[in-house]
Amino acid sequence: MAELKHFFLTNTSSSERYTATGGGGGEFRSPPRDSRTDHGKKLIVGLESAKAEAAARETASDSSLDGVVFVPLALEGTIGTVGNKAMSGLDLDKLDSDVKGIRIVSVREEGDRQIATVAIPKDQLDYFERKIADYIEKDDVRTLKDGSVSSKPRNKRLVESIDEIRFATLPDFYTDADESIPELDESIWWEVWLGFLSSDGDLEEFKQRASEQEIEFSDQSVWFPETVVVLARGTLRQWTRVRGLYRNLAEFRRAKIVSSEFLELPPSDQAEFVNDLLSRTSFAAADAPAVTVLDTGINRGHPLLRPALDSHDTQAWGGHWTVNDIQGHGTEMAGIALFGPRLKELLLSTETVALQHRLESVKVLPDVGVNNPPDYGPITIGAMRKAEIASPNRKRTFCLAVTADDRDQHRPSLWSAAIDQAVVRRKGQDARLIAISAGNLLTQPGDRYPNANHLSSVQDPAQAWNALTVGAFTEMVQLQEASFKGWTPVAPPGLLSPASTTSMIWPKAWPIKPEVVLEGGNYATDGAGNFSDAADLSLLTTRLASTGATLGMTRATSPAAGQAARMAAIIQANYPNYWAETIRGMLVHNAKWTKAMRAEFPERKKSSGHLTKIPPERLRAYGWGVPNLRRSLACAKHIATMVIQDTIQPYRIGDDGKPRTHEMKFHSLPLPKIELAQISEESVEMRVTLSYFIEPSPGRKGWNVNHRYASHGLRFDVMRPLESQAEFQQRISRDFWDGTVDGPDKRSRPAAGPKDDRHWAIGEFSQTKGSIHSDYWRGNAGQLADSGAIAIFPITGWWRERPNQTCVEKTARYSLIVTIRTQKTELDVYNWVANEVQIPTEIITKS
Repeated sequence: MAELKHFFLTNTSSSERYTATGGGGGEFRSPPRDSRTDHGKKLIVGLESAKAEAAARETASDSSLDGVVFVPLALEGTIGTVGNKAMSGLDLDKLDSDVKGIRIVSVREEGDRQIATVAIPKDQLDYFERKIADYIEKDDVRTLKDGSVSSKPRNKRLVESIDEIRFATLPDFYTDADESIPELDESIWWEVWLGFLSSDGDLEEFKQRASEQEIEFSDQSVWFPETVVVLARGTLRQWTRVRGLYRNLAEFRRAKIVSSEFLELPPSDQAEFVNDLLSRTSFAAADAPAVTVLDTGINRGHPLLRPALDSHDTQAWGGHWTVNDIQGHGTEMAGIALFGPRLKELLLSTETVALQHRLESVKVLPDVGVNNPPDYGPITIGAMRKAEIASPNRKRTFCLAVTADDRDQHRPSLWSAAIDQAVVRRKGQDARLIAISAGNLLTQPGDRYPNANHLSSVQDPAQAWNALTVGAFTEMVQLQEASFKGWTPVAPPGLLSPASTTSMIWPKAWPIKPEVVLEGGNYATDGAGNFSDAADLSLLTTRLASTGATLGMTRATSPAAGQAARMAAIIQANYPNYWAETIRGMLVHNAKWTKAMRAEFPERKKSSGHLTKIPPERLRAYGWGVPNLRRSLACAKHIATMVIQDTIQPYRIGDDGKPRTHEMKFHSLPLPKIELAQISEESVEMRVTLSYFIEPSPGRKGWNVNHRYASHGLRFDVMRPLESQAEFQQRISRDFWDGTVDGPDKRSRPAAGPKDDRHWAIGEFSQTKGSIHSDYWRGNAGQLADSGAIAIFPITGWWRERPNQTCVEKTARYSLIVTIRTQKTELDVYNWVANEVQIPTEIITKS
């Protein structure tokens, strides 16, 4: 399959002198309605049409509405941009009503649309219609403190937030992350999420009705407070014929295949699956990028690992240690690092697998006991060097899933600082890329979930600023093992894995950790205080057991780190000129929060009706979310990603002999201004990520000012709509202010330029922590056309504090990643940018 490559831009910057200039959300917004009467009548017509369609469907003998006491409605709202302002979507708080029995079944987003599936009892349809009629006919009047009178239509926020009302069809209940509903006659296993059930009897009655259409069910179910989830196999066409389907259906998704089906097989049967996959797999060449697993070693005897791991690429830190894996953890990590979290799907499929990366192994833990002394900083760095000496020309991503306790929390330790120092580019060597697991709870995973996770810090050395720290979330909730009958998963799908740690208790000034999260499996509970790591809730991976078994399970933040390292190696294979800073930035840049994460930490409404930015708690728990490998590798017709790699000298020795800030870089982006102007009102998104590595100063002093640990800090700012280049430069640097020539500090501040009317989702407070910064805004194409310049500028770091000129005047690398996208997939944004760059379209060809 051919995919569009990212744009790699060169010579986009100009260097300018830099001196710092020193020194919110919006209200709930709905699209403007020209006429309240017309808008209200339009919604009433839609409601009446939905009622008529429901009545017509009820007459069919195989009606999915048979016995349903409510009408399923789809309410659509806008979350894109209208008139340069970001819309707030549906006023969902006004839709639920326990008294009236009105319930929100599910909510999803499609582009700039928000769609809520709502069940309204038939005897409450008139009540809902009266709400709309009151909006048309009545006003709410109140007297303000100053004596003036305020008047607005009754139910204004509810009614004006709704763009359209229609009957909810089956696709409205499909909420899988890929948003691509299966074909009508494609027979698959579904996760069926059911509501309005109060007992096992209700569930069995639903299964009986579905079985009439030859739909097959598993024996297990998962009960959550408001829903029950069952696995069922069938086609979409069969589901449309289930009697009374809408009585209970809340949502449905593609089911995940569980691990226990393989782990329960005898070794000979496991070997059949493994050998079949081996026959369909092509392994990467000897000089391909590698994931270097720093762990307990890897067993090359495993048939799936041996072709990807040369004997000279297996080493041990201890001179007298064997390179083989006695404990098993490193071999488990190797399976994840090579095949990712989909090994069980690959074993069951017939598809060919073309690997683009290899493995390396350096054992950093002894077979028995612990390292004595436990100087893991030198051990980790020495292990990195061993791999580099063995294959000096190979690109690699180091993967470390070994952590200590969490007593250091945010404070840099010897181990974490050693990693920060080792990552930075050295003379004659490139920068290193390392993925580190965030670390697991020191107490029983699942106990007091998720509060225990929120109060448990990321573990040493995962606080390293330059590392990509990886936490764990989970989508695994299907528990079918007979030995766990009556048990339920601890974590709901889409939320934190029960073992994962966070940085929620860290001081606000310190970096966001983890930066990303990946699948880490789930845990089971019997509801009586007992917890277990069930195989069905774990990831399938490689192992070598004395019984001859070749498949095992893993969970928590270790496999999450392995997945991130695998993604990084695949990016290296496709973009060999990318720096380590760029690859780390790309994984963050293309990460996204699940719906459950957004619901757990939503944007809060202030009493004034204004919205806050994305809350820092969400970032502290999940970083920037779940990385998307496909988007990290390729663009699409309506998506263009631009990559810039550059250097900057943050500081200099001034004429007075004192350290000062030195330069900033202005980058001009090849935005297609003419085409954007032609679609000026279309919804767009712009995302910007700045990634760089710092040199650490690990002495424990001055950390109440967080920059004292980092050698330097960088920030980005994007030109505002309607802002001239001169105004942009003056806003960033005093050196562009008019006035005395005695120096920029003596000049007068110019008049303020245009305000920024773009809605940055994260905002400066949370965006500027650590050494990676990523944010995005959604607006219209007209605003984007005016956002074609980005400034990169320094803030204070310890380089500036040193009197040594060699130290003060060091240069630093950075990567800048910018993506623009339109909501309409048919708009050819990619080729618009290609024409501006004046390069032919590049493609990645993948088997």
